[in-house]
Amino acid sequence: MLSPDIENHQSPRIAFLALSLALLGASAMLYYHLGLFMPRVLEVSASKNLAAGYAFGNDFYPVWLTSRECVLTGRDPYSAQMTREIQKGLFGRSLNSQIPTDPLPDYRTFAYPAFTDLLFWPAGQVPFPVLRVIVLVLLVALTITSVVLWMDALSWRLSWSWLAVTVSLTLFSYPVIEGLYAGQLGLVVGFFLAAAILALQRRHLVLAGTLMALTTIKPQMTVLAVVYLLL
Repeated sequence: MLSPDIENHQSPRIAFLALSLALLGASAMLYYHLGLFMPRVLEVSASKNLAAGYAFGNDFYPVWLTSRECVLTGRDPYSAQMTREIQKGLFGRSLNSQIPTDPLPDYRTFAYPAFTDLLFWPAGQVPFPVLRVIVLVLLVALTITSVVLWMDALSWRLSWSWLAVTVSLTLFSYPVIEGLYAGQLGLVVGFFLAAAILALQRRHLVLAGTLMALTTIKPQMTVLAVVYLLL
C-alpha cells in the first residue's frame, strides 16, 4: 500500500526543521560514541592490559585474519591457535584464564560460516589499518543504499529532504554507529536483505535467492525471514 507523499502534507519549513534536528541529534550521538564512550572503553581495556590491539574495525579483524591465513594456507579458522592469533590482534595478547579480569579464553573466536572467508578473501591481501578505513566507507555507502532500497520496496515515497532525515536518523543511530566503528558485517547483511526483498518484489527470483543466500553469513539475523519466504 502506498504511503502518503510527505511532500504533499508537510511544508518545506517543517522538513528543514526536522532535518536540522536530525543532524543535531546525529552530531550528539557521534560525539557521545567517539568522544565519550569509546575513550572510556579504551581506558578500561588499558587498565586490564587489553588495549594494545585493534579497537576500530575489531569485528572485521577475525574475517580479515582468517581469510588471509585459511584461504592461502588452509589453516582451520576455528582452531584454538587461530583464536589466540585473533585475540593478539584485538587485545595485544591472547586471553588467559588465570587472569580474573580477562574474558573467557574462547572469547573472539571466528564466529562466521566458513564460506565467509571465500567471499572476503580479497580483503586479506590489504593491510588491515588501510582495510578498516575502506570497510568503513563501504559500510556507510551500503547502509545509505539499504535505506533507499527499503523505501523503494515499501513504496514509501519521500521528498529529498525527508529522505535525508531518514538516512541521518538511521546512519547515526547508536547501533549503526557501533557497527560502523567495529566493521560489523551485519550492516552488509542488512544491505543484502533489503536488496533481496526488492528483487523478490520485482520477480527477479534468482537474484533474490542469491542475495538471501548471502545473508546467511550471519544466519541469526535472517533465519526467520528465510523460513518465512520459503513457506
